[in-house]
Amino acid sequence: MKAYPTFTEVSSCEITKAQFLEDLFETWAEALPYGQIFVADARAFSRQWNQDLQKTLNTKTALLNDEIRELRARDKAKDYFIAEVSHEMRNLLFSIFGRLEFVEEPNLTESQRKDISLVQSRAKYFLELLTDILNYQKLILGGVVLEPGEFETAEFLKEVCEAMTPQAQERDNELECNVGRTVGVLYQDPARLRQVLVNLLSNACKFTDHGTVTLTADSELDMAGQKSIRFEIADTGRGIEPEELDKLFVRFKKLSERQGNQSGTGLGLVISKELVGLMGGTISCISEFGKGSKFTVLIPARLPQAELVQPVAVDPIAPVIAHQHPTVLVIDDDPAICELMERFLGSKGYNVISAGDGDQGVALARERQPAVITLDVILPGGKTGWDVLGQLKADARTEEIPAVIIALPRDRRYGYDFGANNNQ
Repeated sequence: MKAYPTFTEVSSCEITKAQFLEDLFETWAEALPYGQIFVADARAFSRQWNQDLQKTLNTKTALLNDEIRELRARDKAKDYFIAEVSHEMRNLLFSIFGRLEFVEEPNLTESQRKDISLVQSRAKYFLELLTDILNYQKLILGGVVLEPGEFETAEFLKEVCEAMTPQAQERDNELECNVGRTVGVLYQDPARLRQVLVNLLSNACKFTDHGTVTLTADSELDMAGQKSIRFEIADTGRGIEPEELDKLFVRFKKLSERQGNQSGTGLGLVISKELVGLMGGTISCISEFGKGSKFTVLIPARLPQAELVQPVAVDPIAPVIAHQHPTVLVIDDDPAICELMERFLGSKGYNVISAGDGDQGVALARERQPAVITLDVILPGGKTGWDVLGQLKADARTEEIPAVIIALPRDRRYGYDFGANNNQ
């Protein structure tokens, strides 16, 4: 009698289930009368069984794909929600910071000064958390577009180190900067590169006491003869334990508190890694616990053309010098923001007027002809800031008035559609 395959062979997908049934029935047919008729029935059965199975699989696959699409849509909606909430919370913090600046410190008692200092410190920390979240959301929502330009590396790094020196001195550290002679000019996004280097230097300063933090830059050629720049940020601090190294570039994973990391979102290095990747480079770290760490960023000297997404070319905005006391129109539904802008810009010699919604803002712009308009995207009354901006740009009376719009990362394309020539 013919040997037929086992269920193990079937489950391992060495043969199809239909073939298994056919072989099985053929084996039985050798020992049974009218075997040919039985085999014919078996084959018909196996074909029908296979068709039914394929139909079931197709149905389940379609249902699974629908569920996957729904989950992705929900995940994206969640990201947008977090970005919008963080955006609003950051606006509130700016309002708090603005009011703290107007407090007359000479008239305060020592206890009051300490209270204000504590509020400033906590608000600054909260702002840093929100900024990390917004930066991360901007990356995962595709809102980061590199804006490259040529710049002298040595001068660029000098400015970075000068800006970081006060933080280094807080823990009695010495900050050193060494630039190789062959580094020369870079064609990269200076703002994003600065963001990465500042994050790495800030971490080095935070985890080093009475030591040295060193920023080194040098050039090297790859196998194809392409020039790359290697940035190394080394410190003589406490270092990182081996089991913590694998967590460095994982989102929301912070170093353990025993290593002195009791604050933060755990997003700083994740953001840095994503930005370096956008610049066509890599980031890595080596560390010895108790002796220090060294982070290495390697990026091409010229940003690959495939990474470039250039904004729409527009004429630069003319400086605002039309009046001795130029008028600024603030369109925002938050009275606290309007009041803060009035106090701050008023102290600088500007005449500030405000509108609480889009319709009022457009009417005031036509009537008062301000020198500049600041405009929030999220407004009451059914009109967004983009709707208002569209009205302003479509009206000959207001189309030439410069507008500063406060928007979310995902809305950046709208700004360029309206002729924006810069974003921050």
